[in-house]
Amino acid sequence: MTPSRIVQALVLAAMTSALLAHAAGPMLHEFLPPDPKEDIQLSATTTVGDLPAAIDTPGGPVAAPDPFRQPSASDKAYGRSAENQSFTPDRDTRPVSQVDYDDPFSPSIAPFKRLNSYDAVGPSSAFFVARPEPTRVPVGGSIQPGEDPFYADLTVDLAAGEPVRIPSVSPGMKVLKLHTIPATAVEVLRDGADNYFVRGASRQRVRLLLHVAATRASLGGPLRDALWEELPASSSLPPALQATADEVNGRIGVSRGQPYREVVEKLVSYYRGFTTTDAPLPAQGDIFRDIALAKKGVCRHRAFAFVISALALRIPARMVTNEAHAWVEVHDGGLWRRIDLGGAAQNFNDTSSQDQPIHSAPPDPFSWPPGSDPGEESAHRNRRPPPAASGSASASAPPASSAGAAGSGPGSFEDDRPPTVLSVVMADREATRNQALHLEGRAESSGSPCVNLRIDASLALENTEIPLGSLATDGDGRFQGAVVVPPTIGVGEHELILSTPGDQRCGRGRLGNTP
Repeated sequence: MTPSRIVQALVLAAMTSALLAHAAGPMLHEFLPPDPKEDIQLSATTTVGDLPAAIDTPGGPVAAPDPFRQPSASDKAYGRSAENQSFTPDRDTRPVSQVDYDDPFSPSIAPFKRLNSYDAVGPSSAFFVARPEPTRVPVGGSIQPGEDPFYADLTVDLAAGEPVRIPSVSPGMKVLKLHTIPATAVEVLRDGADNYFVRGASRQRVRLLLHVAATRASLGGPLRDALWEELPASSSLPPALQATADEVNGRIGVSRGQPYREVVEKLVSYYRGFTTTDAPLPAQGDIFRDIALAKKGVCRHRAFAFVISALALRIPARMVTNEAHAWVEVHDGGLWRRIDLGGAAQNFNDTSSQDQPIHSAPPDPFSWPPGSDPGEESAHRNRRPPPAASGSASASAPPASSAGAAGSGPGSFEDDRPPTVLSVVMADREATRNQALHLEGRAESSGSPCVNLRIDASLALENTEIPLGSLATDGDGRFQGAVVVPPTIGVGEHELILSTPGDQRCGRGRLGNTP
C-alpha cells in the first residue's frame, strides 16, 4: 500500500515577527503549552506535587487534570443516593437508542467504567455482593510492567464517616496518588466484588483526583488455559436456580467435563448471540430460563444470564454495570478478566470524555456473531476527534487495493477458514497527528461479505507497527470510520496496514506488508 508520510509543521512567520519586535521595542515571547511527552521524560509533577504532570499510556502521553479547579454545583457528582446495592432482573428486552454516560477517566474507558459489581445470586435471582464489608486500599507505589496508568477526575459528595461508591477502571485497581480539592483527609475502600468507595470525616463536595493503575491483562486478551481445580471458589446458586441453570447449560452444550477455556468460549458465543425484541419478553416462568432460552435482551440481560450459567459450573463470575452498559468478569485462575457481551445502546450521550484519548485495550479474543453490537463501538460512535497536535500525516489515496492471508509466518496456527480479503480506499489525503484518519473499504471471504468483522488499522515503519484503532464491517461487509494517529508517532514514511483476526466463518486477513 502507499506509505503515509508524517510531517512536522514549521511556522516561519514567527521569526520575522520576533525580529520586528526586537527592533521596535520589547520582544514578545510566545506561550508554549505544556508538553506531556517532555513531562514524562522529566518525571515532572503538577504544581501541587501530588500527581505526575503526565502519564505514558498505550495510546500516547496524557496530561494530568487541572489540580486547582474547585468542585461546583453543576458537576456530575458521585454520592450515596446513586448507589445500587443489588440488581433485579427485568423482562424489558427492547433495544435502547441513547443513554447518558459519564467517564471520569483519562484515557477514556467508555463504556467500561466499573460502578456496580455483583458476584452472588439470591433466591429471587437478584444479584448482590457476597462480601460487602469494605477494606482499606493502600495509596502509593508506582506503575509496574504489565500495568496501564489512568487519571481519574471525580466530583464526590462525601458523607460523614460513610463510604461513598466511586467508579474504577478494573478489578484490583491500584491507587498510586490521591489529591482532593479542597484539601481534606479521605481513604479509599474496596469490597469483595472490587467495588470501590471513598470515605471522609465530614459531609462536603470535593474533587477527587487519582493516579491509578490497572493490570492490562484484566482489560482484555486471551484467557489462561486453566485447569478447573485452579479456579478460586465461587458463589453457589439457590438449589432451584442451580437445577434450572443445569438445564440451560445442557442446551448450550457446556459442562465441567470440557476444558475450562472451551466452556467460557462457548458461553461467550451463546450470550453474544442475543437479539432484542420490540416488546417486553413474555412471562412464562423462571426469568433466567426465559431470558437464556429465548436469547433475547440487551446488555444487562446477557450479563445476568451469563453469570448464572457460569456460577452453575462453579466458574467465578461477576456482573458489572454502570448507568449505560453491563458486562461480565470471569476469573481464569490468575486474575479477573473483562468480557463484553454487547447489547449496549446505539448511541452514548457523553460530553465528559469527548476530548480525552481512548484507552487502547488488548484485542478481544472472542468472535462476534453476525448482527452483534459491541459496547465499545456504541460508546465511540458519535465521538469527535481529539484536539490537534503539532505535525501532520499525509497520504495519497490509491485506487482500492486488496489482499488476504490465511495463517502464515512465525507463531501462526493451522487455520481451515477461508482467508479474508480486505480492500480499502483512504478517504483522507492528509491527517494531523492526534486527529482522525478516515478509512473505508470492504471485507469478504470466498466471494461473500464478512459481517460484523473487526478490522484493525496500524502504521508500519521499518520493524515497528503502531496500532491506530479498529473499525467494524456492516451487513454488506463494508467498513467506514476513523482511527486516530498517535501524537507520539515519528516523522517518516509509514505504511498503512489493515488486518483482521477473522471470525467463525471468515479467516484472518492482512492488507499491507509485514513490518
